[in-house]
Amino acid sequence: MAVANAAGLPCDASQDRDELLLLLALTEWEMTPAAMAYSEMAVDAARRGVSLIPEE
Repeated sequence: MAVANAAGLPCDASQDRDELLLLLALTEWEMTPAAMAYSEMAVDAARRGVSLIPEE
C-alpha cells in the first residue's frame, strides 16, 4: 500500500494485495509508448464516432 500511495494511486485499506498490484501494473503500462499511442488512437476514433472496442 505504501508503494501505491507513493505513486499517487487512489487506494484504501479495503483493497487486497492483488488489486494494488493490478493498479501498479496498469500505471506502468499507461506510461509505455504503445499505451500512449493506443490512447491517442482511441481519442481520435471517438471524435469520429467510432469505438476501438467492438460491442457485442
